Amino acid sequence: ASRTSDAVIANIGVWYGEAQRHAYRADVGHVLARLQALGAAGKLGLYRESVVQHFPTASGSGLYEERTDGGPARPARARLSLIGAGSACPKQCARLGERFAETVDWRNRVLHELVAAHGFAPEHVVPVAELLRPMAALHKNTKWGCTLDCTHYCFHPQVWSALLDGVYRRLVNHFGADRRSSQMPRGRPGLTKRHGKRLTRP
Repeated sequence: ASRTSDAVIANIGVWYGEAQRHAYRADVGHVLARLQALGAAGKLGLYRESVVQHFPTASGSGLYEERTDGGPARPARARLSLIGAGSACPKQCARLGERFAETVDWRNRVLHELVAAHGFAPEHVVPVAELLRPMAALHKNTKWGCTLDCTHYCFHPQVWSALLDGVYRRLVNHFGADRRSSQMPRGRPGLTKRHGKRLTRP
């Protein structure tokens, strides 16, 4: 994509659990370096923050690997005992706990540490986490057994217009000024010529 595109937007990470933290750090660092290298060719490399998950958890973190719904990643015996208890299957995704409602999740915290360490331009990071943290009710109503999909979000124009605004502004800021200047008519601004006379534009 970087060979044929003027801009590349990348994200990895939402499927890395805490146990893969070191691999996540190494992989995000590699992606940031590749995006940063695009600047030498006048291209734009953007990295989008990871989305926020809202799985029911004991800690309130919302993380998939900490969920308490008896889903498919749990041992079968533990899953059956939870389902048998009659209260294991949640009907909706959960709001983040007080500890996590106003703080950056571990994936995005590592991302911003790497942005600073690599000298990656902070303005080339597309923010989404702060907007999505309170959006527990906006996930898809999909279930696998007991497990709700508390990772992917429904399409709602007001939310996605705000998310995509972060992308569009960065594209315009990077490419718009050059293109606007190349389309400006030559000569003194604000003046036009008609029948040999110079007239001031209204």
